[in-house]
Amino acid sequence: MVSELEARVKEDFKRARMREFIQRIKNVGKKERNELLSLEYVRNMLKPENETYIGLQEIPVSKIIGSEGRFQDFNKQFLPKYNFLEDRWKSVDKAYHSDIILPPISVYKIGDYFFIRDGNHRISVAAAQGMYYVDAEVVELNTKIPLTEEMTSKDLKTQVIKYEKQLFYSEFDITKIIDPFFLNFTSVGCYEKIVIHIIEHRFYMDEFSEVDSSLEVAITSWYENLFLPIIEAVQENNLLENFPDRTYGDFYLWAIKHWDTLKKENEDSEIDIKDAALDYSEKFAEVDGVESSVAAKKPMKKIYEKLIGKILK
Repeated sequence: MVSELEARVKEDFKRARMREFIQRIKNVGKKERNELLSLEYVRNMLKPENETYIGLQEIPVSKIIGSEGRFQDFNKQFLPKYNFLEDRWKSVDKAYHSDIILPPISVYKIGDYFFIRDGNHRISVAAAQGMYYVDAEVVELNTKIPLTEEMTSKDLKTQVIKYEKQLFYSEFDITKIIDPFFLNFTSVGCYEKIVIHIIEHRFYMDEFSEVDSSLEVAITSWYENLFLPIIEAVQENNLLENFPDRTYGDFYLWAIKHWDTLKKENEDSEIDIKDAALDYSEKFAEVDGVESSVAAKKPMKKIYEKLIGKILK
């Protein structure tokens, strides 16, 4: 015979699952808005400078927006998404109804928000039962990039790119040389790559000069000899049409890497940087964000044509 407590916790889980299902239906077409953030993803994006042990605190359930290992098992409101969670969930719910005090959960704090390290089921039960606060052992991760309660993984990436852009322009005032419109990116870490390209180009220039180049001279030379030719190739041939929702900056980084690869593969031939850009577009054109297998099989036609033309002259 099922006890009254068993029946109660079974009904609690059933109700929690139903609430999760209703919220999932309401969020059809905007699924990411109802997903917990992955702590690993957030840490990789934010790259916290250090961590500090805060100790035992009472934290708001509403400020918990992610999890270290179970972010796929619960939704944004920490309601259970799968039936396999039932046994563990009900055991925690039994403790709640029996007034059994469970150990504090363990969390990381980033800004004003928290990520579960241990205690996901306890938070799920707390949320389902309408609890406002729980006890938690808190370790704070320090970062300069703010989080918000409604932030998705995509929102976070956008925020990180925005921060990197601000940091780049605060260190490198190059707007007189480059139109910022051409130096936008859709991935994190790209502005750091641009800095590395400029520094490497400066070293290259200094190898052939008796006087060390200034940073401004190096930036100008990098822009005129590497960046601008690729941008011109993109504009002249409408190459971004092959890469929906991408930017000139994205294409520059892809093309310059492809150019370097082609030079290593064809050591006996000079590869023009614009030809490398065209070849990259032919080989790796994206269709709705997916690489086209047909485009990937296209030969280096334009490069070969130019090399043959030089031989025949």
